[in-house]
Order: sequence, then C-alpha cells, then structure tokens
Amino acid sequence: MSILHRSQSSHTPAAPASRQVDLFVCGDTHCNSKVGLLAPDLLDDEGAPISQSRSQAWLWARWLDYVALAKAAKTAGRRVFVLALGDLVDCNIHDGFQLHEPLNQAVMLRIAEASMRPLFSLADRVFILRGTPAHTGGAGYLEELLAQACGPQVVHDSEHGTASWWLLEAEICGVRLVAQHHPGTNSMRPWTQGGAANRLAAMVVTAYYGQAWAPKLALFGHIHHSEDSLDNHAVRAITNRAWKLADGYDHRGGRGYMVREVGGLIVHLDAGAYSVEKVTYTLPKPQPWRE
Repeated sequence: MSILHRSQSSHTPAAPASRQVDLFVCGDTHCNSKVGLLAPDLLDDEGAPISQSRSQAWLWARWLDYVALAKAAKTAGRRVFVLALGDLVDCNIHDGFQLHEPLNQAVMLRIAEASMRPLFSLADRVFILRGTPAHTGGAGYLEELLAQACGPQVVHDSEHGTASWWLLEAEICGVRLVAQHHPGTNSMRPWTQGGAANRLAAMVVTAYYGQAWAPKLALFGHIHHSEDSLDNHAVRAITNRAWKLADGYDHRGGRGYMVREVGGLIVHLDAGAYSVEKVTYTLPKPQPWRE
C-alpha cells in the first residue's frame, strides 16, 4: 500500500471556490524512462506493446489519484491550471540505458503525450517548461514539440514565439509567481535539507529587488525532492518532487536505499491570496531478503 500525505499551508484564509484557480504543479515525469511515468496500453512503431513494470504500474495509479484531485476541483467549480516544470520527456543522452525507446523521437513523444493527457485534458490552461537538454534534447526541443501537440489549452510564450517556456513569470488571480526547471542550487544530504530553498528564495529576492514587478512565489523542479523556504524570505521558494523512481544514476550516487517519494503541488489561488497543498506518495519498500 502506498502512503499518501497531503499537507497544506496558507498565507490567508481560503477564498470562495467559485473564484478560485487550482494550479496543479508537476514535473520530472521522465516519460520514456523505464522508471518514469508511463501510460498503459501503448505500442511502439512495430505494434509491439510498451509494457509497464510493477513500479510503473504503481506510479501510474498514483498519477491517476493526483488527476482525480483535479477532477474534484473542476466538479467544485474551480478553474484548473497546470504548470509542468520540465523533464516531461526523456531521451537520456548520457548513456541511453533504461529507456523504452532509445532513438525514435516520435515514439518518445507518443509516450509523453499519452502519459500527460489525463491531467492536461482537464486543464483550462497548461504551461509547459523546458527541462534539462540531456533528457529533453538540445534546447529542450522535445518539450517544445510536446507543447505544440497538446492542444489549445497550452499557453504559449508570445515573446519568443514558442509553445514552451524556459522561464515563466505569471500573475494568476493576483498572485505573482515565477517558475523554471533548474533551481541553480541543491541540498543533497539530510543535514543540509532546506538550505537550497532558503538560498533560492534569497536569490529570487535579490534578482527582483527594486523592480516594479516581483514575485511572491517561486517554483522549481529538477532535483526530485521537496524543499520549502516557507516565510523565511519575502519570496517563498519551493522545489517539487518528481514522478520518477530511482534509476542507475541514483544508485551510482549512493542514494538507492533512500525512501522514494513522488508527487506534486496544488496551489490554491484567489484575489491575491494563495495556499500550497503538497501531495506526496511513498513507494512501498520490499521486504528484506531472508534465508
């Protein structure tokens, strides 16, 4: 059985549902990785099935649970926006291992579009950020192609003429936020956890200091674990969890024994106020081997 943990923090009392936007923040799905998000019943170019592993079946069930929260928001009369923080597709140019499809980009995009569709199809607006070129191709072109293929709800970057974004600066329901895939800093050890979020918050405060438009909330992906600066600075910085399980890179880095958590955020927005809900699922650990 998986463990679902939902935590919520608020800056002001919740607003009436009818005027509220729920921003579903997800990313690092690494679709096409054998430990990433994978929709069932997909075929490759020869018609052979692309099968889920047991852990991917677990991951898909948790993804549908997260999607159900978006459906509930729609039923309650709230608008649903999606912010996809990048690394939605994976071509893994580092070594090409642990991929369902190592070369055919059409199949990679088919996997990603089918896997993201349950959430994207519910959304009134979708923002797709570009991730790491090693995973999403040079300049993140696979995510640009994905954004072009995902329908009219995808909000384009009109300044650059693209369907995807490197950096998103947005104001939704009076709340100013900034988002990008790479945070530029990380906290890799248990005794340093939280430090990256505090550094990020200070970095964003400094970058926007004295400007007419400055964010209150900064959202990042890439590092696959959650950190939150809360109210330590004038900007709240959060790094989001991934929808990908441990791969060879994690094991080589000595992190194979660590608890693997996946999930996303729901940012409730209305009239200049916001609250952040963290939706977390913990992969059950197998029983130790015994003789």
